Amino acid sequence: MATLRELPSSKTSSGASAERAEMTFEVVVLPVADVDRPEAEKHHDKYEPIAPKHHWSGWYAAYIVARQDGKTPEEAAKDGKFHIEGER
Repeated sequence: MATLRELPSSKTSSGASAERAEMTFEVVVLPVADVDRPEAEKHHDKYEPIAPKHHWSGWYAAYIVARQDGKTPEEAAKDGKFHIEGER
């Protein structure tokens, strides 16, 4: 997982407008949780038959973030469901 972030830059020596000024970006690479893939698949497979139409990546993203935050697989699966369905 990576984040792209614009870094502040000084004006060019010729005083060029912001449109022409060179932009500098920094890529920040974040570690992905050591998520057990079969464990995640098991929870997603249980959810899939009852889930509204969704792209699998949304559920997995919420699941991975929850596991990175120290939640149990069951709690992470609930977060995945919440991400897809919202509060009901």
